[in-house]
Formats: sequence, structure tokens, C-alpha cells
Amino acid sequence: MPEPISRPPAKEPPPGLAPHPAPPAVERSIQALRRIIRWLRLTHQQVVQLTGITAAQLFVLTILANEDHCSLQELAERTMTDRTSVRDVIKPLESRDLIERRADPNDRRRSMIRVTERGKELLRSVPEPPTPLLVQGLLAFDPDQQQALAGMLEMLVGHMGLAQDPAGFLFHDPTPSAADDGDGEGGAE
Repeated sequence: MPEPISRPPAKEPPPGLAPHPAPPAVERSIQALRRIIRWLRLTHQQVVQLTGITAAQLFVLTILANEDHCSLQELAERTMTDRTSVRDVIKPLESRDLIERRADPNDRRRSMIRVTERGKELLRSVPEPPTPLLVQGLLAFDPDQQQALAGMLEMLVGHMGLAQDPAGFLFHDPTPSAADDGDGEGGAE
């Protein structure tokens, strides 16, 4: 008869691991985050498979389709990101002729961005991007709940050491040269 496998005595979990069993609220939080992240990841994959563009690009394209045109700054505000992130996301859309940038007739330093007919055609056959549903879910909370959740998420980000990391688009990693897109605008819109 083989000898029973002996286990070392229980000890404190390594840093970052929850004690076993995890506190119920920690387990519930992990499960909720897994559901959200899984849905975002699967939806992103579906968008890429159906359209050949990322969920971030589809989000920008959807916003532009609801406007006559937008500047980079306006798109950054509507997408809750920054101009550099938007510039990086729109470059492939422009190269595929899904959007176009033109100089603003009132201020030649600004570019105005709009969806092309080809972009509108693509939008007629795609699912909704995941970000609006996430925003809709957050807007379902009352303002006090929104503030509390935002504060707790910011604390979580801080505890994880991620507070200085960029918060660009979901599932879109910027290219190394995103800050300089070579359009000659020198950071101007």
C-alpha cells in the first residue's frame, strides 16, 4: 500500500492571493469582474471577426456616425480617452476609407473627422460595440453609487499599482509611434 501523500502545514497565502476560503465579498467581486471582462473580450473578438476592425475602432466609428463631424478633441471627450488614443484608433479607419479627415474651414489647424459612405455601409452590418453597454450599465446607478463605484475602482487600481498606467480604449494597445502620427499637425487638431 502506498504511503499517503503528506501536505505541508497550512501557512499564510503568498502576497496577492486571497486567504482560503476567500471572503465572500472578494469572491463575488472577482466573479463579477470575470463576467464583465469575459463579455468584453468575447464581444471584441466577435467584432474583429465580423468586421476586421477592433471594438475600439467600432466605438469611434459609431460615435462619428451619430455626428456630422468631430475634431480629435471632441472624439476624445466622447470616448472618455485622450487625443493620442483617438489618433491611434482612427489611423486604420482612415486607411480603410471608413472615415476621412479634412481641414476645418473655420480653423485650418483643426481636422474634422467624419464617417465615409463605406464606413456607414460597414455600420449597417455590425453588432453594437461593447463600450456603450458598459456605459449604459454604469449610468443605471444613481450619482452617489457612480461616485462610490468610481472611488472604489480607483482605489483598486491604486492597490494594484496601475494608477500611472494609461487608460486608453478597451482591448486596444497603442502603437509605439501613436504620439507622432506624422500628419504634420504637431499635436493640433
